[in-house]
Amino acid sequence: MVTDKSKVVVSCVMPRGFHALLYLVLFAVLLMTPVSQAKGSPRLSQLSPAAPDKNAGQSVSFQTQDKFLIHGNYFPGEEDASGALILHDCNRDSSRYAELGKTLSANGLHALTIDLRGFGRSISEEFSERKIHLRAQDITTYQGQLAALRAYWHDDVMAAYLYLRKKIERSQGISVVASGCSSVQAVSLADKMHINAMVLITPIMDYADKERYKELMDIPSYFINSAQHLESFKTAKELFEWNGSRKSKSQIFKGNRVEQALLNANHYLVEDITLWLKMNQ
Repeated sequence: MVTDKSKVVVSCVMPRGFHALLYLVLFAVLLMTPVSQAKGSPRLSQLSPAAPDKNAGQSVSFQTQDKFLIHGNYFPGEEDASGALILHDCNRDSSRYAELGKTLSANGLHALTIDLRGFGRSISEEFSERKIHLRAQDITTYQGQLAALRAYWHDDVMAAYLYLRKKIERSQGISVVASGCSSVQAVSLADKMHINAMVLITPIMDYADKERYKELMDIPSYFINSAQHLESFKTAKELFEWNGSRKSKSQIFKGNRVEQALLNANHYLVEDITLWLKMNQ
């Protein structure tokens, strides 16, 4: 009887052990099977890094209303994606913002960086910051002639907007990324054309420019500043508090770096700007 009972016990236990082993094998297979990610807002880890060769950008040129030739680089995005116009700060050119253009393109957005009149490749005998600097007898003369040069930038930015507008679907919008004094050009453009969103890096504006911003609709705006650069810090704080869009954002860093130097010092900012623009396209 004992022997029979032992046989019964053994015959009952063996299948259970076999099933448990089978379940463990199936569970291990499931763990190894890739699961598709749910759709939704992208995270920084989901953003694609810029590929230097694939996303190098296309050299482009177009004319302004007064027939001046503006040069830039166009970084193509996906067919049904929005675009971003990138404006350099007052003392640089578009080459300093190429990484941002590449990253936007790598993540599906169309991007256009331009050399504003008098800088980079957008120069002539009449319009050249370098020649103004060499000819100026003093700082007052230099600043006066430079201000006269920048007066043409409104036309340059409008021509760039119209160029980018032709590159993307009519149903898609355009955002603007501006640094330093070119923030004024972003506000001027938004006063004339529909703008999806604005990224303003250490914006430099006078009283009239700030009041002009306040007269705009509540455009989603991303302000990036250094705490010790008081001029742009106060401007960004005032405009951020005024803006009524729930999508607006402000980020403050220690130190006094401005414009492109702030991007260089905080490399993840390029990805953060890309993420924010994708969420607001």
